[in-house]
Amino acid sequence: MRERRFTIGRGSSCDIVLADATVSRLHATLTLLEGGRLLLTDCHSANGTKVFVKGNPLRITHELVLPGDSVQFGDIVWEVNDMLKALWLKNPNFDPANYSHPQEVLRSEYDPTKLSGLLVVCKSCYYLKPKGETCPNCLTPEASTLNDG
Repeated sequence: MRERRFTIGRGSSCDIVLADATVSRLHATLTLLEGGRLLLTDCHSANGTKVFVKGNPLRITHELVLPGDSVQFGDIVWEVNDMLKALWLKNPNFDPANYSHPQEVLRSEYDPTKLSGLLVVCKSCYYLKPKGETCPNCLTPEASTLNDG
């Protein structure tokens, strides 16, 4: 299975359209990674993207999320499950049941602040990997940080 990336924003060309003035035209992307993982990435939005960790909103650049997590785009708070359902309504062949984290990455044991600046995306295949490691997907050593734009 290949990664699939969906756009979230106020713009009519987005995969998930949120009609709210606090949401940027292209606010964020949700990438469905191999192994059923979900990567939420802010696209330099004006009002930011936040993930709620232990009830507190944490502004993110990129974050692995779980289907039950709540996220905030501008003033809009939405569960990841609802995003998956919205994708399913637009793409009937999409099965949202395939996307959840493996048991070893449970939110209660996961501290996203420790990952800040340590994750990079392979320039060749866009696979998320730890900084300084060869890409396990395409074996390319060169990478670009997610903040490079």
